[in-house]
Amino acid sequence: MSDWSATTILKFLEAYHNEPCLWNPKDAEDKDRQKVNDTWTRLSIIMNKSVKELKTKKEILMATFRRHLKKKKDSIRSGAGSDDVYTPVWFAYDLMESF
Repeated sequence: MSDWSATTILKFLEAYHNEPCLWNPKDAEDKDRQKVNDTWTRLSIIMNKSVKELKTKKEILMATFRRHLKKKKDSIRSGAGSDDVYTPVWFAYDLMESF
């Protein structure tokens, strides 16, 4: 895989966020396979990376995001005080939580 700096990852997440057909199951185009494929192709051109590489990176980012989200939810559920609630410090967490 090619280089993925934090800046590149954030650029990818911003571009991905702007394409709700990829991440929002309520989006009208979510089920349109051709639109979804066209969107991945467009992101591939924007990012200058293969569709396969982008999809792999998305899965890796989602796995990390889910791990932080679970930790946060578990700390809230434990009845901990607000000071004890886990606050993710991972650079992409806030952006990913926004969609």
